[in-house]
Amino acid sequence: MEPDELEKLKARIPDLLSGMLDENEARDLQNRISQDPQARQEFELYKLSWDRLKDWKDEEPDRGYVSRFWKRVADEEPAPQNFRERVLALWSSRQLAPIYAAVSLILVIGFYMLRSIPGSDSLPQVAALNDEDLEFVESIDLVENLGVLEDWELLDDMEIIESLDNGAA
Repeated sequence: MEPDELEKLKARIPDLLSGMLDENEARDLQNRISQDPQARQEFELYKLSWDRLKDWKDEEPDRGYVSRFWKRVADEEPAPQNFRERVLALWSSRQLAPIYAAVSLILVIGFYMLRSIPGSDSLPQVAALNDEDLEFVESIDLVENLGVLEDWELLDDMEIIESLDNGAA
């Protein structure tokens, strides 16, 4: 029997055992099971577990079970303390020493790289500027783009409109 057929047959075995199949389907399924050894083995396993579940009897726990359970939970070490001890043990582990060295090296190199970035020492100089100097620094971008602004025809049109507005007023 092919694996797909066997899977379909296995899916129908619980229906056969519970009596949910009509007589023709049940007979057909039983014939297929009797012809194939794999299907027969699966059927026997299902039947064994089915029979054991039918014989299952619920049992009440002992009278002191719940109180013993909570006493045992209270006696155990609290979870945060376990976690803290595990983290400390991991932190002091020699296996992580290369990782600590690599991270430290990255931090030191990063710190010195940040200190050597050009312009990073200009913050005190900017803080010492007066208002006129700050205005000049802010307009540097406009001066750099002055050639673009002069070539822009829209500005010429705006000047004409302004002169007409001024002449009419």
